[in-house]
Amino acid sequence: MATPTPHFSKALIANSYDKMAAVYLEWTSKYPSPREEYTQKLLASLPTSSDLKLLELGCGAGIPGTKLLLEHGCQVLANDISAEQLKLARQNLGSADGKLELSQKDMMELDFGEGSLDAVVAFYSIIHLPRTEQKDLLSRIQKWLKPGGHVLINLGTKDVEEGIAHDWLGEGMYWSGFDTKSNESMVLEAGFEILQSKVIDQREEEDKVIPFLWILGKKGL
Repeated sequence: MATPTPHFSKALIANSYDKMAAVYLEWTSKYPSPREEYTQKLLASLPTSSDLKLLELGCGAGIPGTKLLLEHGCQVLANDISAEQLKLARQNLGSADGKLELSQKDMMELDFGEGSLDAVVAFYSIIHLPRTEQKDLLSRIQKWLKPGGHVLINLGTKDVEEGIAHDWLGEGMYWSGFDTKSNESMVLEAGFEILQSKVIDQREEEDKVIPFLWILGKKGL
């Protein structure tokens, strides 16, 4: 049986983030993001244990998201499609006392045992998947999580079948997404209870604001 050809966006995204890794980190540090606030909400929802296993999809350079998870004492598998992003993550996070594992891979190639993770987080990363893969990924995450496990993600708010930019931070980029109501339905259909759902405007430039849908969900017991 022939191996399916990867969607064209995979190479585009990996190559672009490799080229702009340092620029992207500097750019994201200029403007505030709800990422830290929502990470704290997630951590407050988790039991206190040194054995918590978390997966981060699209960890980038590891700050601030991965760093916050590690500071909570979690064991973190941090995934990114970009080798250069993970190189920065290694520099920023070090060995993290053995609690950090970095994985360079398309998130759709990941696989975990059923009920093996306590939480999954994905900031500004699921939006880079084709829409059919977004639905598939959420169903996979639901299976990977332990009963009562949590998922924390942000998504777009507009119906975009395929969005391609030719000069985003100097490189090409790909996004896709659904509108807010469809995104919430997608999360529910994957088997999650939605604990919190909120659209938050985020400044990306002095004169540009982009809305993102932030969702904290929970798998049933």
